Amino acid sequence: MKTLFALNLALVAIVVNGAGDQHHDHDHAGHKCACEAIEFDYVIDCSDIVAMTEALGRLQSGGCALDCTSGTCDRDWLIVQTHHDHCPEANIPLTIETDFHDYDQVCSSCDIVRQEIPGAPQCPLVNCTDGSGTAAYQRLLANGCNIDCAQSSTTCRDDWLTLRVIHDTCDHSALTQAAEEGMHALEEPCAAYQCNPSLDVIANTLECTEDLMTDSDTNNAHDDHDDHDHDNHHGGETSVGGADDSGSFKVAAGSIIAMAIAITTIL
Repeated sequence: MKTLFALNLALVAIVVNGAGDQHHDHDHAGHKCACEAIEFDYVIDCSDIVAMTEALGRLQSGGCALDCTSGTCDRDWLIVQTHHDHCPEANIPLTIETDFHDYDQVCSSCDIVRQEIPGAPQCPLVNCTDGSGTAAYQRLLANGCNIDCAQSSTTCRDDWLTLRVIHDTCDHSALTQAAEEGMHALEEPCAAYQCNPSLDVIANTLECTEDLMTDSDTNNAHDDHDDHDHDNHHGGETSVGGADDSGSFKVAAGSIIAMAIAITTIL
């Protein structure tokens, strides 16, 4: 009896933990926005302000800040995030700049770099994991760079470029929320300081080869996105069991529940 009861509890725990695992799989890390644009059928066009603002409007009306997997949240977030990260600040509507961070911790993002800025120097190397971006933001405020960023000292320039590059190239968790949002308030006073990634990175950012699209499907690099969102958008069926990427077998939640009920009945 005790053994059966313990097994019953274990099976219920598997159901709970399995549901939690599925929730944490929403990740586009390593997926190029150029490929997502093909897959989700949108155009990367920095002049199309209407497409950006309409996508943001659908994010707001669709409750995507709470659940970014429902409705068209996936696609609308990719439209907003792609243009926010790629286009010049002058092309980004203020509403997107201010509301962007309501979604960046909830929705899954793709990889893209900012357009080339003619005549700008190459960007400095940065560390995405040591907190240097937030530290740079704090120094910018402490040194009054939000008031006079073009002062004779190079401190404002160096800290601004560090903050800018970490914001544009690192995961959003590399900066605190205050630094993420505060950076946009510094864009106007520090507008004189710009930089470019390496030219080969810029040239490659809008390319999506057939190999990249094939590798994405073959390796299931964004597994949850494929299983959940594509099925909702395109009418596919979700698998209820099978092996995950590590070779571990995933038992269907419905089967586990049925087994737990059967054991309870025996008890």
